[in-house]
Amino acid sequence: MQGTCAGATSGQYKTGHNPAVWFTDLASAASGGDGSCAVDDLPFSTSTFDPATLADFTWITPNRCDDMDWMSGCPEPKANRVAYGDAWLQGVLGTIFQSSDYQQGQTLVLEMWDEGQQSGKTIVNGADCTAVSNIDTSGCHVALIAASAYITPHTTDATPYSHYSVLAALETMWGLPLINRAQTAPPLAPAMGF
Repeated sequence: MQGTCAGATSGQYKTGHNPAVWFTDLASAASGGDGSCAVDDLPFSTSTFDPATLADFTWITPNRCDDMDWMSGCPEPKANRVAYGDAWLQGVLGTIFQSSDYQQGQTLVLEMWDEGQQSGKTIVNGADCTAVSNIDTSGCHVALIAASAYITPHTTDATPYSHYSVLAALETMWGLPLINRAQTAPPLAPAMGF
């Protein structure tokens, strides 16, 4: 992201990967919002990343080279996009996992992809599971990893969760009303112990 709350896709930054710019109540006061997007939606750099400075809720999105999608201009060839993304993720998560907040059970990490494999289809680069008409029954499977010092290691659950299950968990944790399809999604939190 070129600057705080950047509202235009540019270079390796894509607004579609940054939820904050889409919430009108976070926009500038001149646009009817509270202005918090310009204060709280900041560019991310692994070179200055310090988990001790994270807010109570922090959303980290990799750029379009680090997210395994790949685009022209990435430092590695397309064939290496997954390994390149894995290395970025290992660095960021490794830093979080070594932090005292994580070690003391005060941090929950939810790692989720937005592309996956749809049942019965051969898809080379992954299906955009957020774009299918019915994410809950389409068979569009994505990886979700929940990590915390208070989650029992190797916990798994066969329930078919969706992105809306994650939204419902976050809204519940923050005491917010469940919006849209989070109201009917199977809840994620009980199975993962948070």
